Amino acid sequence: MCGKKFDIHPSLEIVSEGYELPFPIQEYKNRINKIRKAMYEKGINMLYLTSPESMFYVTGLNMVWYAANSSSIWDANKAAGVAVHIDSEDVVLFQMADEDRLVMSSAYAREVFIKAETDVGVLTGKRYEGPRKGQDVIDLIIKDLKNKKWIRGTIGFELGCYRPPARVFKKMEEKFGAEGCIIVDATDIVAKVRSIKSPMELNYIRRAAALADIGQKAIKENIHGGMTELQVVASHTKAMMNAGGENMGIVQMVRSGLGKVWAGHPPASRKIIMPGEPVATDLSGVYNRYHANVGRFYHIGEPSEEYAREYRTGNAVVMDELKKILKPNMYIKTFFEELVRVYKGLGIWEGQAFMGGYEMGIAFPPDWCGEFVYDAFIDCGEACFMPGMTVNFETGFGIIDPIIFLENKIEFPSRTTYELIIAPETTEEWILKKQR
Repeated sequence: MCGKKFDIHPSLEIVSEGYELPFPIQEYKNRINKIRKAMYEKGINMLYLTSPESMFYVTGLNMVWYAANSSSIWDANKAAGVAVHIDSEDVVLFQMADEDRLVMSSAYAREVFIKAETDVGVLTGKRYEGPRKGQDVIDLIIKDLKNKKWIRGTIGFELGCYRPPARVFKKMEEKFGAEGCIIVDATDIVAKVRSIKSPMELNYIRRAAALADIGQKAIKENIHGGMTELQVVASHTKAMMNAGGENMGIVQMVRSGLGKVWAGHPPASRKIIMPGEPVATDLSGVYNRYHANVGRFYHIGEPSEEYAREYRTGNAVVMDELKKILKPNMYIKTFFEELVRVYKGLGIWEGQAFMGGYEMGIAFPPDWCGEFVYDAFIDCGEACFMPGMTVNFETGFGIIDPIIFLENKIEFPSRTTYELIIAPETTEEWILKKQR
């Protein structure tokens, strides 16, 4: 065991309008202390965080560009990260000089080391050594951390992240190892802390759900036969962004036609949506990088009675039953035992491939799925739905809905209907509908 035992600061709810940071500073201090507690339990002396989600979580830095699969010319950028130490309430942000103004306006960190020939630590006013010709940024990062006496013991990296790429991580592993450090996978440290959200974070999820509803309303008002899948995405995105939303962490998914609608996750294309086709939308509202996944089904023209009945059973009825079953602190295995009985009772269990969901929260491209996953077809052990969690739920029949777990209740923040939404078959019918 390393470091000292300590208490986590009590949470503090502050709303700071007009602040460049997404949250007040006390929120970040609370998070850092929760992370330090998790590090203490895992025997980790220092974390070096490189995932955009973790960096955003501990500092508010909102940036992802060319930090992963770009030219090797920019490898120095890919070593950027945030250091958290077991024995310090400070965090240290390492970033490149061309991001100095972004860092100054949007990041919480006691020390910021901007690596460039200007030799300036932008937030502290201190001067730091920058890379010269033939020097390696990783060497300078290690030098700065050694000066703080942070390079010792067990160092955790987020090995489950795509940043830094393997070439850069290999070099970092060698150089940290040469200092006598033990390198371990600490991907789950911040991920698990992030899974339980503060009241302020839950409010951002609610805003994201409201933005998702605005996007779905725009689809409902504009979708018709003859338009493309990309045009459906455009109506959703335009409405959401006009209302204050942001770009989604996953490529936008709209699928149409029986050959594609039940496919996994193809991006929207220039395929023309035809009369009589079903349309699946799998999209998110986004607010301050917090996501709420709202997926709904549309049908171009009136469906058959059988199709409409089967759809309603698999979605509207299932969601009504789900709300009766689901409780905070409920064991996931118990939840699925009860829900599977509902599916079997309705005669819709046969052929199911996925029923469940995953954590929703902070996300940057290329993904929006969190670490926590629950599924009727995997062993979730003794895991349960904890207050402060936010997840989506996928019925397997087209509906995807966000869920917030509170201390004594469950909240479904989306207000978009579960019923099948019928769209005009042609552009002409759509125009007439809008004129009525």
